[in-house]
Amino acid sequence: MHEKTYQSRLADFVNEIKELDIAVFKEPDTWFLSDQLENGVKVGYRIPSLSGRKILHHIGQRYGLIPLCPGEVVDLEYSEDQNSMFAVVRTEYGSLPIRRKHA
Repeated sequence: MHEKTYQSRLADFVNEIKELDIAVFKEPDTWFLSDQLENGVKVGYRIPSLSGRKILHHIGQRYGLIPLCPGEVVDLEYSEDQNSMFAVVRTEYGSLPIRRKHA
């Protein structure tokens, strides 16, 4: 089985967001893949609540995508407990962890 392209994943992601019919997710059809991050999705506006931002992040992660609002970046954080680095999205609400894709 071939891996879905990111464009196909974006279409599936957008469809799920539209089905939720949550007011904070405006015009998901205008969201697009980032030219700076292979699986990044540019949302184009800030999500006005932590809960909405977490929902967006969680659903994006299921599709292997990283939704990014203006001013957000992907960064690394260090975990002393595990003595390792891990990827996060830095948002105005704090860091959201990026799951590693399991083989």
